[in-house]
Amino acid sequence: YRNKTASPALRLEQAQALQTLCSARGVPLIINDHLELALQTGAAGLHLGGDDGDIAAARAALGPQRLLGASC
Repeated sequence: YRNKTASPALRLEQAQALQTLCSARGVPLIINDHLELALQTGAAGLHLGGDDGDIAAARAALGPQRLLGASC
């Protein structure tokens, strides 16, 4: 899920709706750029760009079971 222009409230609403749909269909939801949003929604993973946060901190917050991608 990537929506760079939405407010935090709208991102949460949209991501929660997508998580519900994805879970019902066995599809992992990956959140772009927003660690807290990934944690709040129970997303399967997170993708961080070069300037979007610390990879090690994201891994620690997500735990070993969730996916973590990073732009190189």
